[in-house]
Amino acid sequence: MREYKKILLARIYVMTFFGLAILVGYVLNMSGMLVRGDMNIFSEFHQGFQIGLTVLVEIIFIYLINQYIRALKRPEELKRLYYAENDERMGMIREKSGGYIMFICAIAILITAIVAGYFNETVFWTLVGCSLFLFVTRKVLLLYYSQKL
Repeated sequence: MREYKKILLARIYVMTFFGLAILVGYVLNMSGMLVRGDMNIFSEFHQGFQIGLTVLVEIIFIYLINQYIRALKRPEELKRLYYAENDERMGMIREKSGGYIMFICAIAILITAIVAGYFNETVFWTLVGCSLFLFVTRKVLLLYYSQKL
């Protein structure tokens, strides 16, 4: 369990770092210090969608960080999380459906879409579509293999 605690702490640190970096970038951009120029060239829908994605990524990070901190404080919660992550059947289902790599790539593409959205609207929508495709594909495969295995 000590090794698993170290893994959870590393996850907390990484998500905190990236969450703060996204937040600082967003604040700098809104103050006009990060991206110069007229941001009114993009539609209000695009700007609102981009802000919504930024908030969504932050909420996901906050939720996971809270879940990991709660698990570190309670031994029974830590065991439950450990067994859920190391369950052989769920491990096989995750492996067949693309594993964590597909999820991490979808999140990375989503964060890239948020950053690219400040420069080009077409790139933004293309990356959001790619990310959405990865999320849906992974979910469909998870459902399929959970019934098959």
